[in-house]
Amino acid sequence: MRYTQSMDTIVARTYGLSKWYGAGLTRVSALRDVNVTIEDGEFVAVIGPSGSGKSTLLHMLGGIDQPSSGRVEIDRQDLYGIPERRRAILRRRKLGFVFQSFNLLPRLSVWDNIALPLFLDGRPQDPAVIREIVERVGLDNRTRHFPTQLSGGEQQRVAIARALVYRPSLVLADEPTGNLDRRSGREILSLLKSTTRFYRRTLVLVTHDPDLASEADRIITIRDGIVADDRRVRT
Repeated sequence: MRYTQSMDTIVARTYGLSKWYGAGLTRVSALRDVNVTIEDGEFVAVIGPSGSGKSTLLHMLGGIDQPSSGRVEIDRQDLYGIPERRRAILRRRKLGFVFQSFNLLPRLSVWDNIALPLFLDGRPQDPAVIREIVERVGLDNRTRHFPTQLSGGEQQRVAIARALVYRPSLVLADEPTGNLDRRSGREILSLLKSTTRFYRRTLVLVTHDPDLASEADRIITIRDGIVADDRRVRT
């Protein structure tokens, strides 16, 4: 079953997206001719076996990994058709990232880790905005702490807040519960889902866990580098 969308509400789109490594007889294809669209406000789960290409797709949606061929559009801008400097600006302003490994800076406090995207973009910090999102993720009594003073679940809450502080068009989460126990993982997924809904952001989640994927509005299944299925599971 294929799910089709209106052009008016598309946040991200890929055209014939492919990624391969090596050449000739040693060439290995990670992703082959993938065409997907992500609509404004959706929660999309991308699932598939290990090595199927799901994280490769996410990384190319996020401007992290250059495609071998094809195109990625974010808010109708060609992500890989613009100079690197402009692509970096687009990534900071339009995309939020939540990774399995948290990727927090250990020498920065919780507050400064959350505010980092604003600092990198030369934008002034609005304490009220940061305070509001800190409270939203349940860290209002942890703002002066450093990552090493937090639990894994708390560190991932910081990462979620950091991903949302710029109000990006698209939040990309790559196995965000992978380093957490099951209970903490469920809490983090619930928080990720509720915060992106609250701020009316679009969420793409890569996961190997079918229970987590079942929380999504739509599930894209990747197998052997191709889209094997794309279906809406809730309205």
